Amino acid sequence: MNGENNVKGIDREDLVKKLEKIKSLSLDLAERDIPYLKNKMVLILGMVNELLLLFDTKVPVQGGDYLVQEKKRIPVRENLFSFPSLPGNKPHLIGSRCKNCGEYFFPFRGFCPRCFKEGGMESVPLSSRGILYTFGVVERAPLGFTAPYAVGYVDLPEGIRIYSLLTGIELKGLRIGMEMELVVDVIREDQAGNEIIGYKFRPVSTGG
Repeated sequence: MNGENNVKGIDREDLVKKLEKIKSLSLDLAERDIPYLKNKMVLILGMVNELLLLFDTKVPVQGGDYLVQEKKRIPVRENLFSFPSLPGNKPHLIGSRCKNCGEYFFPFRGFCPRCFKEGGMESVPLSSRGILYTFGVVERAPLGFTAPYAVGYVDLPEGIRIYSLLTGIELKGLRIGMEMELVVDVIREDQAGNEIIGYKFRPVSTGG
């Protein structure tokens, strides 16, 4: 057995090729106008992509074992928020402002849905503090999350209402009208164990 390409009798390269073939066939079937078949193929594609990602994040070493690479920190979406670059700096959400009517939006918009003019949007940092408008508690969590946890809407000074995960306080301590501040934190892990980073809001009093 080749220790670099086989793990417990399984040829890694051959398995990846077979997964790629399944992916290709699934894509072909998903493009056909058959609703039931299309839905099934989309599910299969998701599972195949997760398996391929799993192989991409592990490197076989001599002896047939896998050496797991260092976890990555991956933003949940590009250009959604800023990471603090220096100690003491605060994160902020990246919004847009219409230069024609002055309206703010989040996330970034390519044109203004208020005045419907194109080419007048500019990228701007949004305030890192706001007021908790309302909140709720999720009792049944989707994959990758642990229930119960809180979500809510936070009103920013720019006139934007942000939907967000809430953190930094016991659920029973949340109150409408609390002053909240933005934090960047891990929201879940993907199938490969990488940390998915997103934004959350916490009460200002817990921020130190």
